[in-house]
Amino acid sequence: MWSFVRRYGTSILLAVAPLLTAQYSLLDVLGFSPGVDGKLTLAFTRWLTISGPKPQVEMQLRVYLTLFGVLALLVQGYFDAYRPSRTLESFRQDYLEHLSKAEWRKRQRLRSDIRINVMYKRFGWIVPLFYFDFIWQDGFAPSDRDTSLRLYFFQGVCGRASRTKEAILVDLRAVKYDQMTFAQRWLFRNEFRLSHGQLRKTKKLKAILSIPIYERHGTKGQEKIRCVGVINLDSNTEAGAEHLIARNRDLAIFFAKHGTLIAKMR
Repeated sequence: MWSFVRRYGTSILLAVAPLLTAQYSLLDVLGFSPGVDGKLTLAFTRWLTISGPKPQVEMQLRVYLTLFGVLALLVQGYFDAYRPSRTLESFRQDYLEHLSKAEWRKRQRLRSDIRINVMYKRFGWIVPLFYFDFIWQDGFAPSDRDTSLRLYFFQGVCGRASRTKEAILVDLRAVKYDQMTFAQRWLFRNEFRLSHGQLRKTKKLKAILSIPIYERHGTKGQEKIRCVGVINLDSNTEAGAEHLIARNRDLAIFFAKHGTLIAKMR
């Protein structure tokens, strides 16, 4: 019963509210009419009583019902959307921490100087563009300036992997920040369309392997896939870069296996 009220009660309240201010309103149907003094009095509790001319009482009652309906809508949204999303976020963090220790870094599959991060592709409402949102990372040091760096869909190795739907490996050791032209630094004319601030924060990176993760949708047998994010592996060291370059195909296949489940945790 409570589940029914919580799910449909708000809609009923908001539907009833407009019926209270017509010439022949819901109060007339329910048998409420003004007294001999022309005033209509509605006593709900000892602390809540509405009294006055009928149009005034109807308007007050409509305002109260609308406000209560909006409040109930917010409460419903909390239980139906926000609270489950927080639970999912907590579960996702625990799952990725366990996965990293039990699978991704097990048996020295990855060197300790290789960092891992998972990013989902989301739509921004302040800046109406798709961007990559850091939702988990491992191996980052407090001094790393690119922690939670925001990249848009047309930027970075992650952007290219998302657009091509293929794992992308880039050796960045030949890219020297100090040797870039003015246009490359300040006018987004570099290979990955990074801003000056983004270039400064990522200039120590030696190599990046970006692996897209997919979500399948559609009828069975005719499913389509769409890229909903990426798993990034990168390193600030020469040895880490060599490790990624030498094993990039195996790493891309291995990490992509976990991508389907991670994609469902958005």
